[in-house]
Amino acid sequence: MKLILQKTFTILGSILGIKRKKPKTKIGRIARRCENAVTITALLYLCVLFFPEPLFGHQLEHEGITLHSTQTIPSERGKALLSQIRSEIRASEIHDEKQAFQIFLCNSKALYTFFAPLSRSSFGITNLFSNIMIANVNLDTNTATAFRSENNKRSFVGVSTHEIGHEMIKNEFGLISAHKAPTWLNEGYCEYISGESSFPEEKGLEMISKGESVENSSFKYFEYRRMVEFCLEKRGSTIKELFSDPPSEQDIKEQTRRWLSR
Repeated sequence: MKLILQKTFTILGSILGIKRKKPKTKIGRIARRCENAVTITALLYLCVLFFPEPLFGHQLEHEGITLHSTQTIPSERGKALLSQIRSEIRASEIHDEKQAFQIFLCNSKALYTFFAPLSRSSFGITNLFSNIMIANVNLDTNTATAFRSENNKRSFVGVSTHEIGHEMIKNEFGLISAHKAPTWLNEGYCEYISGESSFPEEKGLEMISKGESVENSSFKYFEYRRMVEFCLEKRGSTIKELFSDPPSEQDIKEQTRRWLSR
């Protein structure tokens, strides 16, 4: 333990430039202070990403899933929703009953932007530290809302199941394999186990059948879900087979189009 602490302080000292020679000029000293300030700010930000609990005053744990919120969590309603989430992910062949999950309900555009600056219009994200951050949720109505104008409603259970899907993929196949997997498979499987998408079902099916497309994530995720559905339910593949040897996206897209057009 002592050796680990020594190495940690050595690394931090190197990052902060403690052992570097002091700049001789005034401009150099100002630049060094600015550099240190940016480094410290970045380290503090990473600490908050790793341990966001202090910003969320309420929590509820049930069936290995812990819900954190900035608002009061209705106990019985919260437990019912967490039970539903666990029931949904149990249907996956890569589900592990022992795997626990942390879900944080931001319920504020500013707070969600803080945790997801590059995905501000999304429903939720899973960060590098396995914390699931969700933009805005109404537990009473089981509704999740994205901070955008179109296709911005889904169920809270569906969004949570999708994000947990990413964690199950990492747990089963490893971080590197999960990162290398094609987007259509990675996101499509998470949509598949959630059983829903934000894009209207009938409109999406009609567009795919006609070979039409629009450049937005809502439709793309809907299409990815149907592609994974085709692979698992029509072709009879397993998710482990798909991740070990992903088929061509273009081939699966065309086969899915023909399948749905029938």
